[in-house]
Amino acid sequence: MKSGNKKQLTGFSVQKDGETEKWHVFLRTNRRSGYQYVVAETNHWDKEKKQARVTGRQMVGRIQPTNEITVSPRFRKRFPQFTQPELFFWEGQLLSRSEYLSANPNAQQEWDELEAQQQKDAEEAAAKAQLLASGEELEPDPLEEMRQARRYLRIGKPWAAWMTLLNCGMLDALVGIFGADDGLLLAQLAVYVFDQGPAMDRFEDWAAATGLPRLQPVSGQRISELLSRIDQSKINAFFKTRYDAARERFFARQRAQTSSGEDAGEPQQPFLVAFDSTGISTYSTTIDQAEYGHAKQNPELKQVNLMLLCDEETGEAIFAYSYWGSINDSKAFVPILKHMISAGFDLSFVTFVTDRGFRNPFATQFLLDHHIGFVQGIPIVEDSVKKLFRQHRDLLTQNGYMNGDTGFVEMALSPSEAEAWTENLPGVKPIQRKVFIYLYYNPLTNSFAARRLAKDVEDALKVLNSGRKLDPRLAQRTANCIGEKESDKGHKVYYRKAQVMTRKTEFEGCLAIRTDRYLSAAQVFTIYSDRNNIERTFRELKVEEDARRLMATQTAFEGKLFVYELAQSIYRQVAMQARKKQAVLPGNSLNKLLAAIEPVVAVRVGNGREWRVDLLTRRQTQVYEQIGVTPPAGKHYFWC
Repeated sequence: MKSGNKKQLTGFSVQKDGETEKWHVFLRTNRRSGYQYVVAETNHWDKEKKQARVTGRQMVGRIQPTNEITVSPRFRKRFPQFTQPELFFWEGQLLSRSEYLSANPNAQQEWDELEAQQQKDAEEAAAKAQLLASGEELEPDPLEEMRQARRYLRIGKPWAAWMTLLNCGMLDALVGIFGADDGLLLAQLAVYVFDQGPAMDRFEDWAAATGLPRLQPVSGQRISELLSRIDQSKINAFFKTRYDAARERFFARQRAQTSSGEDAGEPQQPFLVAFDSTGISTYSTTIDQAEYGHAKQNPELKQVNLMLLCDEETGEAIFAYSYWGSINDSKAFVPILKHMISAGFDLSFVTFVTDRGFRNPFATQFLLDHHIGFVQGIPIVEDSVKKLFRQHRDLLTQNGYMNGDTGFVEMALSPSEAEAWTENLPGVKPIQRKVFIYLYYNPLTNSFAARRLAKDVEDALKVLNSGRKLDPRLAQRTANCIGEKESDKGHKVYYRKAQVMTRKTEFEGCLAIRTDRYLSAAQVFTIYSDRNNIERTFRELKVEEDARRLMATQTAFEGKLFVYELAQSIYRQVAMQARKKQAVLPGNSLNKLLAAIEPVVAVRVGNGREWRVDLLTRRQTQVYEQIGVTPPAGKHYFWC
């Protein structure tokens, strides 16, 4: 059964005093009993107060699990046109049985499922009564006690995560690799981490208060046993199914877009995947891979590095690999690629999109040797890149070449200026390859950086010339930009070093990208920007979900990290959907957007197993649509 906003409903009309009176029909839930009632309401527009005023309201009747309404006699008396013996509610309309079956094609299936559930409940009740009659004592059922104790279940945010798992096929893949029971529990643990954060000690209480299909409280021991059974081979098998599915989905769309007269041949566009990594701090002293690294947060703790490969289109994680905390990204890149190849990942017609942290000439050579495409950010530390920016400064500072959407002046260097590389394959003569360079310059970013440095230098000069000591942070920002000399009177005088300041901000706002294919500058920037969206989502998850520290032992380490990876994948897909649909994120925070659906609950109907989702507001329905999820509605049997 669908519920929604009143303005979305159609209702019915009646003639009164020669005029047409419009009645809207909607659901109202009794929060104590959980029963839902169909209500009809009419209103008119108050021109003085500029708002709608209710002019009539009538209870239609209580709605049954079959969507049939137990019609109130008062309603039939007031609206004699509803003479049908059976009246059904569907999408804001009052329908006869035949009309309802026509409007809802799944009605008969839902009735059959309801009848089967009622029969099952009756059999269980009869068996329980028989045991009681025989004098046997029934063992207490914690789950049944939990059911009887609750009137409401949280469903808002967990529903969004669960439906994302279903829609992308991750749940089916988990069940296929880990089995029905373990796969389902792993999916539920991922939803829990998405909803509550990485600490799993509260899962049992969370499950008791949350409405998801077949979600039951599970002890910490059961969770630990599951996590300890997960190893890298199963993780590889799971992600390979997700990688293959995403890759095939991408190429299938290309084949569908190829006209019937064209030869499909090789794919016209490569499958774009984004590499990203993060360091996860841990208090554990038993994890072998935990080492002291270069953590930006909690540098006093050991860390484990986690590398994720994401589908640029959906944001889903399609490969994950953990490695020693002391190894930086550029050194880990090639070993991870080798691991993927040995695990059976097909890297043909794939382009890896990486940021400047992965820049490594050995990695570039490896990609060329194995015919793997790449789009690499280049740090502005290479002398050759600095030379290119200086050589093309005149064109890069011309606003006529600026992209109005990005604010960057874009330049694709000609093939004659491409870098010369050699492809080395065993038993094959070396092949000369060109690697193309793209330059981007944002004058606004450069101007802000120069202005910020000038302001810092001015503040520092005031402090130093007054005889005071510089704040360490201000001293760091103005390092080498301030000179010292003696005045005619023998006093120290401080002055700005203009040339040093110019060199310090010379390449602010500059971006260089290296690729193996010659594309337009706008195309390359779009590919690289999509990778930045995924990186931003990565940061959001760590900050907003407090997923910065890992509490685990060596035995459960890989399993817990795998659940964390699943939760990240859900989070990224939700965030990418919101950005694709141009949802406005309050405070640029996805969690603040999801806060609108936090109050969504399911209410128990009477004392049975049926739960019904409470009426959603327009804003809640809108949020679900913005993240690509069907809003929850109607009846559910969460524990069946």
